[in-house]
Amino acid sequence: SSSSSSSCVFATLLVDFHHKSGPIVEYSTRSLTDEDKRGEKDNRYILPEKWWHLPFMALPDGLHKQKEDVTFFTLPGLKDGDGLMYGVAASRQLEASKLKNRHESVTRNTVMKAVCVISCVPAFTTILNALRPCAEVLFDQCDFSETQILHDLEASLNRSLHSKSTEESLSSQDFSLSEWLFKLRFTFMKLFKLSIIQSRVVICDSSSSMKSSDIGQLVLALSSVLPNTFVHTKTSADDIDAVDELMEQSISVFNASKHSSVYEKKTETEEEDEDQNKHRNEFAINDDEGDVGDEVKQQQPQKEEEDEEDEDEDDGGDEQADENNRFGGGVDVGVLTNVGNRYKRMGIALLSPHCGLEGILPYACLQQSDSMKEREAFIAGVANLMMSNEDFLKPTVVLDLADSKFSLKYSNNEVRKQAHLTTEDVRFIDELILDINRLHQQNNEYADSDEFVRQQFGLYLLQACICADNARQSATKESLDRLSAFHRPWFNAWRRTKTYLQWCRRSDALLKKYGQRPSSVELQRTHLFSGTLKVSDMGRKFREFSTKQFGAERTDAAVKQWKTGVNEGSKALHEAMNVSKTTLQVMGSNIKSWWKDVSKPSPPPTSSSSSTTTTSQSLLATERRSGSWSRPKFFWEKEQQQPEQSQPVEANSEKQDNTSNSNSNNNSN
Repeated sequence: SSSSSSSCVFATLLVDFHHKSGPIVEYSTRSLTDEDKRGEKDNRYILPEKWWHLPFMALPDGLHKQKEDVTFFTLPGLKDGDGLMYGVAASRQLEASKLKNRHESVTRNTVMKAVCVISCVPAFTTILNALRPCAEVLFDQCDFSETQILHDLEASLNRSLHSKSTEESLSSQDFSLSEWLFKLRFTFMKLFKLSIIQSRVVICDSSSSMKSSDIGQLVLALSSVLPNTFVHTKTSADDIDAVDELMEQSISVFNASKHSSVYEKKTETEEEDEDQNKHRNEFAINDDEGDVGDEVKQQQPQKEEEDEEDEDEDDGGDEQADENNRFGGGVDVGVLTNVGNRYKRMGIALLSPHCGLEGILPYACLQQSDSMKEREAFIAGVANLMMSNEDFLKPTVVLDLADSKFSLKYSNNEVRKQAHLTTEDVRFIDELILDINRLHQQNNEYADSDEFVRQQFGLYLLQACICADNARQSATKESLDRLSAFHRPWFNAWRRTKTYLQWCRRSDALLKKYGQRPSSVELQRTHLFSGTLKVSDMGRKFREFSTKQFGAERTDAAVKQWKTGVNEGSKALHEAMNVSKTTLQVMGSNIKSWWKDVSKPSPPPTSSSSSTTTTSQSLLATERRSGSWSRPKFFWEKEQQQPEQSQPVEANSEKQDNTSNSNSNNNSN
């Protein structure tokens, strides 16, 4: 490993912007070539031919618009067969009038310089934490002839990197992955899937307002979720001896767990065999692979688990105990469920599109464009907008960080289809953000780390490999439906990559040796968030659309404002209902009291009015018997019947007059 070598830091440089020659190496703690040569005109260090563009990466484009900046970059090995070198440069502007020893070559009002560290270990965060205070002291003293601080920095970094193993140095990397995940959301997921299928990804800022350090951090954050990116050694597909013991244990444990009473075994029917023959050619890489698949007539136990297996190795004891209890005890199912064992058994390291940061360019200068055109795949952060042009580097997709929308520009519609997110993918990224928020509120430090996010993306790719390997084993309709959860156009593009073909050869070798594929001992063979469509998925799709149109920040602000309005409205409604309830209670009590008063019996009549009451009652009874009494009319009935009753009343009055006249005549007679 690099930590066992004599020096982890290759060299520490001081880079200057010369008014005639451009960026040059002004000082180096060690000779960069076999002979320590300097330029005759500008007294600069002569660089190796492979590193001629190093000063241009240390002083990025657009530095004159920023007071200070940081760039991350990679350099090829000086000798054939050597691994990459990794550089971190802290650059700054300084007024020329403040220089204590002003060189005659300084003709401008400001000078631009950078302190650069070239390391054999990609410990970008560790180097930057030590580089920043050193660069600040060097610029504050305003005397760049005092270079002893560069030697002290190199010695300090060597001690720090030697005290840690390579794995510890890489695990402590912090690229603000959680922050970028919150900003990009679904766009980050699309970039991840496009990177897996070896696409050309360019990240830029058309407004030139974002620093190169932020763009480089995003490139490193995206590359950190890819498998085996920060590891130097490449894994060979033929090297299966490393998993011999693990495969033997896994197969024995899996066979023992099948006899448990809890385990439900499912055998293949004749219809599934016909389905298998029908779809086999779709997943065969060549004729030989199809023959290998025909030889296998294994029973495929199907075990669906909805819970994510995202516990780390520290919790392995409790997890194994729970699994042993589930399968009746005596069976160490932790061999099957341990995340590290699953990665190793499935050979996830082979699927790395950028092993050892090969093709990862956190900052790419214009001088690297020729070498970038020859690459099949890369992830590059650029500050020169010419490099983001579709006709220049011909990128597969360009991410523009100019506005909060973080728009993606695809080279063609086929790439757009490949980057489409299924409902399961949207669930994955949405639930991941919710989990980080939930654990952050519980002060869970692990949830805020980059390692937690990297593990979740690793589990996503692991399940994709399991579904693909299972489909190659038995290409049934059920296995194809499981692959559709990862989006079929994306999977078809993945099948055409060199890493996938290499991974398939390893799976076939294990099948030939053990009679089973690695996926046959996996308990979960579906997408992490597979399931039927729910109402909540509609909300997730809406959030994806709003994030694409307005950006994550505006979407979150709108959702927060909407929730605030809903809470305030519900509070006001609750208060209004309480007031209405109180009012109704008062009205009810008033009605009850009124009804009590109305329903009380009338008091008995007094003695003075008893005779009058008796007389009125006798008259009323007489009228009823004679039929002359009628019910009193209401006022509206009187108005309606008044015209109709006018004539009979007059007739009755005339009749009464005639009767009275006749009676008077009779009396006279």
